[in-house]
Amino acid sequence: MIKRSKRLLSFFEVKSEMHLHFYSHEEVTEGGEAMFANDANALSKTTRINMLFDFYESLLTNKQQTILAYYYHEDFSLGEIASEFNISRQAVYDNMKRAEQALESYEDKLGLLKKHQLREQLLQEIEAFANDTDDVYRKKLLEWAEAFRLADQSGKEEVTVHGSI
Repeated sequence: MIKRSKRLLSFFEVKSEMHLHFYSHEEVTEGGEAMFANDANALSKTTRINMLFDFYESLLTNKQQTILAYYYHEDFSLGEIASEFNISRQAVYDNMKRAEQALESYEDKLGLLKKHQLREQLLQEIEAFANDTDDVYRKKLLEWAEAFRLADQSGKEEVTVHGSI
């Protein structure tokens, strides 16, 4: 495994004699200057790639899976991944971008993430509606919503809910 102590030291910059400033991964550039990335966009992209990775991981090559996992899950830098594979940082970057494009392509064709998000939105609306209805209907609606959510998470084709309203 990679020794990470040198990496942590590179994130510190001495601002004055007694003051250290910690920069996040997105803020550090090769020259050591701070680059303040749009945190909302960076977080949004990271979240989307992680969700796409959850749905389509098995469709990627082993190398693409490993590079994305190191970068997005383990928070490795491009340099750390490059040393792990004995390739250049540019090669890691290119592989990562191709893998991200592949994930987006799979989503364009299959739409699993979009369908999942739509189901989640509908379940939230059902639960909100259930909270505004009578106790008799609320219990059953919430039970169905939970059964549907569990079936969606486990990948089952069929959901069995006992009883009726």
